[in-house]
Amino acid sequence: MPLISTPALSFIDVVGADAIRVANNLCTAPLLQLTGQTGCEAFFTDIRGKTLGHFCVYATDSGLRLIGAANQAEKIAGHFDRYTIREDAAVSDHSDSMTACLIDAQMLAQLEPTVEFGQPPAPNFFSYRPITSGGQSDSIVAYQVPWFGLNAAAGDGWGGGPAVLLAGSAEALRQWLQRSEPSLQTMGAKMMDVSQFHLLRVKAGFPWYGIDLDDKNLPQELDRDAMAISFNKGCYLGQETVARLDALGQVQKKLVIWQVDSANCPPVDTSLTVDENVVGRLTSIVPGDTAGQWLALGYARRSHFEPGSTAQWKGEGQAVVQKAPWI
Repeated sequence: MPLISTPALSFIDVVGADAIRVANNLCTAPLLQLTGQTGCEAFFTDIRGKTLGHFCVYATDSGLRLIGAANQAEKIAGHFDRYTIREDAAVSDHSDSMTACLIDAQMLAQLEPTVEFGQPPAPNFFSYRPITSGGQSDSIVAYQVPWFGLNAAAGDGWGGGPAVLLAGSAEALRQWLQRSEPSLQTMGAKMMDVSQFHLLRVKAGFPWYGIDLDDKNLPQELDRDAMAISFNKGCYLGQETVARLDALGQVQKKLVIWQVDSANCPPVDTSLTVDENVVGRLTSIVPGDTAGQWLALGYARRSHFEPGSTAQWKGEGQAVVQKAPWI
């Protein structure tokens, strides 16, 4: 039962009386449905429907907290500033002052039995709870995150449910880990490095901003429509493009999980071909379950969307599209 180090993360707060309404007008998820200590996954899109950011978005007393891959704050802050005129909504970046690690929800329940996430109010919503016991100088918060799978979408996440991100100041997290150390040792818990994070998210099919997607992608290319895109929430920036793609079904590439059988690990940005025609590209690669096997997130052309579709890597090995974990 491990704890897992995270890569660098973005922690962005949007506060003000109009924060949720403004954010709802800039993203693919139905943020107006968030209540209490709940969250959801969302793509923030520009006027062309391209993905400017990808976050877990949580409702707070003063607005919203956005958590996602690093280096998204500057672009998102500028985006909000551009489309906030008279509304009361201000963006602040807390990425440098926050630290975090991931923990199995069942393990957290043993360490913090008073922390109950409860039943989410809507499909693919998740929750967060503050942890203030133990005399920390400042509190930390336990956020459910879909990075390793989410029950409503994947059927079985890490430990049978969403993983939990423990986030706070470096001192707060140090105090919590120190207080929990005897119990963690009894459980045999060890802090795993960030390579384990990427291994588990690739197995779950979760894309990471700056690695698997950027502002050149359309939301539907990430194949997370059910988890992160609402087609009935009303208008938002870029909604016309997203709705048109949904109506016409004309997305030309899609993120899939590839299994590559090869003695050598394929590098990032490897092209996959059929008869010298490029049909795929790999973006995240991790070891598979057996020697000579690799799992990768990567794009496939329309001809290779279906599980079982095959391609070649420079004659070094065969790549096969896998069934998505959430199907």
